[in-house]
Amino acid sequence: MTNEPTDAAVSGRAKQAVAVLLMVVTVVGGVFGVLAERTSDQHVDATRAVEVTSVRMLDERSRAAGRISAEQQAENTAAEQRANAKALAGEDAGSLDLRVERRGALEAARGAEESSQLGPQHSVLRDTSASAERFEERERLGYNRAFEFANAYDQQKRGLSEKADSLLAITAVLAIGVFLIGLTLAVGTPPARKVLFGTGVVVALVVTVWGVIVASDQVQGPSAPAIDAYVQGQAVRRAAFAEIAGGAERDPHARALMRTAIGDFNHAIRIRPNYGAAYAGRALAQDVLAFTDPKGAHASPQARDDYQRAYDLGTDRPRMLNNLAVTQLRLGDYAAALKAARGAVALRPRLSNYIETLTSVLRYQSAQPTPAYRASLARLRAAWVHTDAQQRSQEMVRAIEGTQELEDQDPRLAAKTRSYRGDLQRIQRELGPR
Repeated sequence: MTNEPTDAAVSGRAKQAVAVLLMVVTVVGGVFGVLAERTSDQHVDATRAVEVTSVRMLDERSRAAGRISAEQQAENTAAEQRANAKALAGEDAGSLDLRVERRGALEAARGAEESSQLGPQHSVLRDTSASAERFEERERLGYNRAFEFANAYDQQKRGLSEKADSLLAITAVLAIGVFLIGLTLAVGTPPARKVLFGTGVVVALVVTVWGVIVASDQVQGPSAPAIDAYVQGQAVRRAAFAEIAGGAERDPHARALMRTAIGDFNHAIRIRPNYGAAYAGRALAQDVLAFTDPKGAHASPQARDDYQRAYDLGTDRPRMLNNLAVTQLRLGDYAAALKAARGAVALRPRLSNYIETLTSVLRYQSAQPTPAYRASLARLRAAWVHTDAQQRSQEMVRAIEGTQELEDQDPRLAAKTRSYRGDLQRIQRELGPR
């Protein structure tokens, strides 16, 4: 008799504790539900931003084409008017009609000059080719900037979608935990109550911790300063590469430009540490610097690390793996090069350029041609059969020249490079113009 009030009191306190816990877990679940809804709203906003930016990109290209057309029209009109003015200047200067016509021609030419979209300092009347190049560069920079904003919004959209899905899943699992805890009020057997209660509490705690981690993870949106630095770096890198491709491989000015580009990419990465495209751009610049190093380095561990980082961040993964394979090959790490090359081909199995990289690595890692190399060489030939003739010719020439470059860099590979070059030249003869 004396234990009944005590048991009743304990039971009452247990029910109160369960009720309080139910309320807490329900509130936590509601919070995560609200966060999921807000994340979904942000996802909608990011989606709209992608669409708006894409429209702006198309509009910018359309307007740029219109401006270029206007520039050409202005150039033609001004040239015609200037020719007329010169002709009139040689006629009877005392004729009033001729003077009026000459003045009109000059004014038309001046008006065409002032209407130039590039401004008077870039007049099409003075330097047509230079102004056109400047104009195209400005248009390209603007388009690249818009393209990067679209990419950044798209990445933000994907991140927000994943976060919203995670928060919804967390809310659903918390509901299961609430259900398990609530069942303890309807179960009369103490052992069963303990199991249900313990399981519900553990589920609720684990999922709450998971939810806090997911909720605290910030999805980064576009960063205008980072994008500007990246776009500038890309423009400088292209200019440096154009000089190097023109034969100035070890020209100090071209190499200085490439270092300037690396500085721009560094700035973009400092602003936005997860900027995959900036890592890819920096890797390409470091790769070219190493390859054109007068001291003969020809390979860059920094480029290798940046290619890997860009791949980890999801930036053009097939290309990053292919470039990583080439860099690892130059560094002499054949196992890592083979792994990266196989990864690139797995992602893009029909791209002949990636198959050629894999084939070269398979040849260079063994003293004698292996069955794997022969199979890859046959696959490369089959891919080239279905490749556009001009592109195939360019790829073959580039691959053959690559064997010579590698032989010059590392004479120990001379026998392997000559063997591989012979196989490539045989395929070139077989598939070349007949």
